Amino acid sequence: MRKYLVIFAVLLIFPLSAHAQWFRAESDHFVVYSEGSEESLRSFATELEKFDRGVRRLRHLPDPEPGTNRVTVYLMTPGLFREIRSSRSVGGFYRTNPYGSVAFLPTAGTGLPPQATLFHEYTHHIYSVAWSNIAFPGWLGEGLAEFHASAEFRNDGSMVFGREPSYRTGSLRYLTNDQIRAMLTNDTEESGVAIYYTGGWLLTHYLTFAPEREGQLMQYIVALNSAQSLEEAARTAFGDTQRFGSDLARYRRGTSLPAVVVPASDLEIGDITIRPLTSGELATIGAAIRSQSGVGAEEAASIYAAVKPIAESYPDDAGAQRVFAEAAYDVGEYGDVIAAADRAIAADPTMGIAYAYKARAMMNAPDSYADIDDATWIEIRRVIITGLNKEPKNAELLWLYYRSFAEAGTAPPPLAVRRLYQAFGIQPQFAPMRLAAAHQLLVDGNGDEARALLRPLAFSVHRSSTTDRARAIVDAIDAGDLAKALQISESKGDEEEEGSDEPGDDNSILPLAAPGLNAVAN
Repeated sequence: MRKYLVIFAVLLIFPLSAHAQWFRAESDHFVVYSEGSEESLRSFATELEKFDRGVRRLRHLPDPEPGTNRVTVYLMTPGLFREIRSSRSVGGFYRTNPYGSVAFLPTAGTGLPPQATLFHEYTHHIYSVAWSNIAFPGWLGEGLAEFHASAEFRNDGSMVFGREPSYRTGSLRYLTNDQIRAMLTNDTEESGVAIYYTGGWLLTHYLTFAPEREGQLMQYIVALNSAQSLEEAARTAFGDTQRFGSDLARYRRGTSLPAVVVPASDLEIGDITIRPLTSGELATIGAAIRSQSGVGAEEAASIYAAVKPIAESYPDDAGAQRVFAEAAYDVGEYGDVIAAADRAIAADPTMGIAYAYKARAMMNAPDSYADIDDATWIEIRRVIITGLNKEPKNAELLWLYYRSFAEAGTAPPPLAVRRLYQAFGIQPQFAPMRLAAAHQLLVDGNGDEARALLRPLAFSVHRSSTTDRARAIVDAIDAGDLAKALQISESKGDEEEEGSDEPGDDNSILPLAAPGLNAVAN
């Protein structure tokens, strides 16, 4: 009886649909939680995997090992989505965390097409991993995301890329040549964020399909990553920018814009497994969604208070204990974090994130890292290593192993440094991990490699304290002042918490378009 009273109380705080049924799907690139039917979830997960396959086929991008750096997607009713995101104009959103990337998506009814929003954000994810050390400006990053966001699934199992996003049609009408030229030479918000979505889509489309511009997009990226400025790279690849703008305007006025078909035979995907949530997972799904979507202090306290009795009711449910560990961590109740992590590990010894939460709690429980004695650091590393033995490619655990030396004031041994670079290679989209890898390179005197890691972050169209810090470090390296670069890197920024192998070079750039695909007209 007490268990049911607890669930009822939690539903008052985390309202779900009446008699809601939730399922969990696992595939090579995604973990999807969905409220609805198993059949609809399978269809959704299949489309996600086919989208991933289609983008990689079209752009000739490498594919990571299945199950590595998967994106978790929460697919929910519009009502529940508005509980975590009040803006009705947002079609969904994406966050990176130490343990991976998470996307939140309503089924419908929020203004922007939810599927297009997810495809846009997932495109950023794909490129941040596939081109982890390649810098390109905001217009190209957003242009690629918009180009792929309008993907169309056909009844014969094929996909079409290149359709004009219907929600951009109005703003595309007002693009001017001056705006396009300004966009090519300005990579910050100063030239207006909207131009990167509309103009970025048009430029990406033009450079993908126009025969007279074949190969120029890759020339541009290579030039930009060979120390040329934005203006120099544009001239190198595109020639006269005045003529380029005129050619682009003429292309836009064409009666129809081309698209490309990726045949069904190129969209074969791996297995998708689906199961219903356990009782403990179902009781905590609302809390999981809220916690992972980002919460302030007041909401975190409410979630913790509501989830704690559920955790007591489901002591043997690894999923419920994992949610409680996060809720307790968010409010600094580190004893509860450790206890919940221990229960999760006992129920599922392969759950890497439980070891990570336990290690993080042990590191944060004292007032400062200086208060942790050597024996405790050894115990923290034992927890981390035990987790890595169960999940060797858990990026957060690899990073925590490195941090267990750095935060202790001890020079990280070669194994810890290798694990840091391995963590970055697995999860380069998480900015604090990228900053940590760049910092270690600076410590070792490898300014050029640190610059290569930081430039993709510094080029982000969305300015923040993190991007500004990356820009400042890159500027110091470019000025030949590695001491200043290291000083900036050592300063504590406002980044999210704690914040492959070694970085590659520009020769790893792959062609943007793969051969053998059929062009079609819109």
